[in-house]
Amino acid sequence: MMKELDQTGTKNGGHILVVPYPSQGHVNPMLQFSKRLISKGLKITLAVTVYVSKTTETKINGPIAIETISDGFDEGGYKEAGDLGVYVQRFIIVGSETLTQLIEKLQTSGNPVSCVVYDPFIPWVLDVTKELGLIGAAFFTQSCIVGAIYSSVQKGLVRAPVPAGEAFLVPGLPPLNVSICRLLLLALDDIHFC
Repeated sequence: MMKELDQTGTKNGGHILVVPYPSQGHVNPMLQFSKRLISKGLKITLAVTVYVSKTTETKINGPIAIETISDGFDEGGYKEAGDLGVYVQRFIIVGSETLTQLIEKLQTSGNPVSCVVYDPFIPWVLDVTKELGLIGAAFFTQSCIVGAIYSSVQKGLVRAPVPAGEAFLVPGLPPLNVSICRLLLLALDDIHFC
């Protein structure tokens, strides 16, 4: 038996705060996942950075609420920082503060957050979530093969960078050619996770 939708568009389920990494290819998969959660009766609030909110269409038809957090570069995002390392460090500090403030605001809204779904590119979100006594869940916006490659590099099964033209093995997969995964493996040493 289906529950009746209430005024928030939910079936009196939980309230999920969704926090994507503020980059192309991360926000939309989490938005699509959020729509699936709504279909299961959950209230969704999507927390994007101020810069993403200013530079993209954030009006969504439907029951997804949009809130903002700061990455410390509200006028220009990553480009304003000028350096990925600078961006990441500032996002950790300012993002943690503003995410905490947002969650505290939502906790007093009459429909408190019950879970935070976050992009693993910003693992500090889980730290904030735990500090506030909430449940956190990682949502990987990349395909499973990308996760398998990252894991294999982390475990030392694949050395990065892989020389151009060489194939490499990831357990459970056929040999992969670097040209297929060029961006991933040639620059893997330069990736800075928040």
